[in-house]
Amino acid sequence: MDASRHGLACAALPTLALGLALAGCYDQHGAIPGADAGAGRADAGPTLLPDAGTPARRDAGARPDAGVAAPCDAEDAREDLCPAALCDGPGSIHWDGERCVLVDCGACIGEDCPRGWPSLEACEAAHASCEPVQCRATGGEWRFWAEECEHWECGRPQPVACILGRPVCDCGPRMRFDAAAGGCVMALCPEVEPRTRDQLCADTGGRWGPLCCHSECGQGCPDPCAAGACDCGPFRVFDEVRGCLEATRCFEPGVGEACDGRARCATGAICDPATGTCARPACTWP
Repeated sequence: MDASRHGLACAALPTLALGLALAGCYDQHGAIPGADAGAGRADAGPTLLPDAGTPARRDAGARPDAGVAAPCDAEDAREDLCPAALCDGPGSIHWDGERCVLVDCGACIGEDCPRGWPSLEACEAAHASCEPVQCRATGGEWRFWAEECEHWECGRPQPVACILGRPVCDCGPRMRFDAAAGGCVMALCPEVEPRTRDQLCADTGGRWGPLCCHSECGQGCPDPCAAGACDCGPFRVFDEVRGCLEATRCFEPGVGEACDGRARCATGAICDPATGTCARPACTWP
């Protein structure tokens, strides 16, 4: 692509089909296949080919076939904003330790950037035995932001002490997570005395009042009214069975929203360290 004719090389469009994304946005910073693996790291800077800066395309089939199991640890490949790099070519697919993600128009940083999976389906199939995939596939919620000792049981965290916490699976009421069984399974749970909604709200750290509707991730109703509802506070929602609890949607802000702390940007956006907010990746020539 002639840089003088294209001031904006491309921008990530997560709503497009994967085929379009693969055809239009590959960012390897123009990394040359077979070059030093460090060329894709953040401290190495952009590596452009000498002939008009067109990045070479690498073989996406370097990973195992879909039927071959893969380690569950995150690959060394992540997406970053690239305000001064050319983006021209297909994206790359990588396992981030929890899910398979398309590194679209943003710069791919890390040693595994040249070794992406041939397709999302191949990546997901290879990691089907990993706990995050098992959890979601059987109806659970993978609490990626959590720092807990054990997976939840019966819809509640386990009172277990540990030195170093980790993400866990919440399978919901009357369920527990069993990796050997492939995910969420039925559990023997103690009977809980039913409580009214205001009691449930107060018992789980919320505030009941004439709020019109339950708060969502710390946000209340735009229009007040006298109907009783629960304010669970930041990062939490009100569950009619379990009361106030943290929810995945509260930890995945959209474009323009803050991405500090344990929160990560929703699919298709990247946390811009310069602003502390989620932004869509964009590659341009200076």
